[in-house]
Amino acid sequence: MYRMEPALQRRLQQLTQESVVHGSPGTILRVHVPAFRAGYAAAAGRFAQDEGRTLRPHDPFRVASVTKTVTAATVLRLAEVGAVALDEAIAEYLEPDLVARVHVIGGRSYADSITLRHLLTHTSGIHDYFDKPFLAEVAAHPDRCWAPRELVEYAVTHGPPSFPPGEGFHYCDTGYVLAGLAVERTTGSPLHEVYRALVLDPLDMDETYLEGHEPPRGSGVSHAYVDDVDVCEWNPTFDWAGGGLVSSAEDLSRLLRGLLGGRRHRVRCHRRSPANPAPEGGVAGRLGPEPARRETPGRCRVARGSHLARACASSHTSTRRGCNCRGGSAPARPW
Repeated sequence: MYRMEPALQRRLQQLTQESVVHGSPGTILRVHVPAFRAGYAAAAGRFAQDEGRTLRPHDPFRVASVTKTVTAATVLRLAEVGAVALDEAIAEYLEPDLVARVHVIGGRSYADSITLRHLLTHTSGIHDYFDKPFLAEVAAHPDRCWAPRELVEYAVTHGPPSFPPGEGFHYCDTGYVLAGLAVERTTGSPLHEVYRALVLDPLDMDETYLEGHEPPRGSGVSHAYVDDVDVCEWNPTFDWAGGGLVSSAEDLSRLLRGLLGGRRHRVRCHRRSPANPAPEGGVAGRLGPEPARRETPGRCRVARGSHLARACASSHTSTRRGCNCRGGSAPARPW
């Protein structure tokens, strides 16, 4: 195992400390150098503003929009086994009454033109629910439990689409909520279970979980703030497939190494075979064997290997209030 030079370690710790001096309540830094089997972790600041203890390198935190990478990886794993197709209309995977209303311009619904690829690449034109008025609503009712379907309904009723599908780019959490709902409807399993079966467990991301929808893992979550407001006092279900995961620096390092650093083969679906019989329940059992690929116009035949990495790259604490909800210009993230 290669050991980083002490001077480099001191410089990394200095950079971590400087980020706190410049206004961050806390910072965690992790560096991994696969070629030298080297790594370094540091932390600075406080676990919470009103707590005495310092932040630690292994403390978990809300990872916000890094969740989108896990959602995209999950969709692409389903595409690789033929369960979904990136270039088919989302109407194939979502409830018709919802799809018909998510993108209407001048009385015309563009739902038949929106694909899963549009959702993952922020090119659907659907209104982004995660705006300043929505954050004000969350702050005013911090205990409210939001079902995923309610997040989409908020987008539908609070703003028009930005452009026809495929004709522009607008960062959009609503698209990732719809992608999460498509995953659930396709697999018949809650999103957090599909995350775990297709991405988290294969990459040994044992400290990562979908907050508010499954039990916490590990220690308490470090706090984040908007001005002096502790956003960890907000019910975590206001963000879901676009930003609802809690993780650690080590787990996120595993994610990046798995998707981009040569361990891509470890993110696999379980398939039926004489040596690997399908379990009676769970995501793997419902997916079953790799189905025959249907040749349909416009279908994307997802290649194995680096395709997953390219697509994912484009997607850009206290006991928490959890309620296990089920249901069917963007501001800066507050963490």
